[in-house]
Amino acid sequence: MITTGQTLFIQRHCMQQLLHEALIFQPECCCGLLTGAGNMIESVQSVTKFINQSAAEMPQVDLNGHNIIGVYLSSTANHQPDRLKLERLEKLCITLTGTAPLSCLHIDLGHQGRMDAHLFTDTTLTQVQPLEMLEENGLYPDSSNR
Repeated sequence: MITTGQTLFIQRHCMQQLLHEALIFQPECCCGLLTGAGNMIESVQSVTKFINQSAAEMPQVDLNGHNIIGVYLSSTANHQPDRLKLERLEKLCITLTGTAPLSCLHIDLGHQGRMDAHLFTDTTLTQVQPLEMLEENGLYPDSSNR
């Protein structure tokens, strides 16, 4: 279980996937589930269409043996994260796992030429949690704090 203040790690390919999805759906927000094991985010599962359309049909989520660690949501310039979508994400997580998400990653596209990612331990986005991205191609050493 992830504890308050514990650093969460995310694989680089996950961050690239999040950026790609956020840019595709812009100016609408994208959202989904962060999955992995321990304190490592190893994959992301988009549920954007389900959340945006308020579809009655539950999305097919393939966790590949991973646990749901948290949720993610994007926002664009001059927009705060959509609270209604955060509530829907939280309800989806509770439906799938029986518990509220342990983390919420806010992807802020409100800066020209860059993306900011802020991790929180709550869906009200008040309790900041440390987040580090890990390189996978051997160019940079993996963190030894895992």
